[in-house]
Amino acid sequence: MLNEDHRVARVNYAQQNLNRDWSRVIFLDEKTFSSSQDSKLPLWRLDNTRYEPNHVLYMQRSGRISVGVLGWISSDRPEELVQIGGQMNGAQYVRILNDILLPGILDRYAHPRPITVVQDNSRVHTCRIVRT
Repeated sequence: MLNEDHRVARVNYAQQNLNRDWSRVIFLDEKTFSSSQDSKLPLWRLDNTRYEPNHVLYMQRSGRISVGVLGWISSDRPEELVQIGGQMNGAQYVRILNDILLPGILDRYAHPRPITVVQDNSRVHTCRIVRT
């Protein structure tokens, strides 16, 4: 849920980037898709009430299939999708960036002008190996 500071920051960002050339900006993110509804549901509860009976949900996971993907999108179209095996760590993220995504990005943006890469602040995106 957005608080007032989040709302103000988003409005400021939108105003500051109103005339930005979005043709040289790419967005990277990952998503897990599942064949069942047996995923975690959002739950807001009071502190220290995690194991109260009304906060425990029985889940049956038989037959579920999940697949994780990482991809990037530009201003005019979605680009490459890469399947992620298991839970992604920093080393796997760097390998995917260097071996798979970067060649496609460089091919698409061959002109020497800089590009901006936007990603969220997940641990995988901000860990030391990725920043290096």
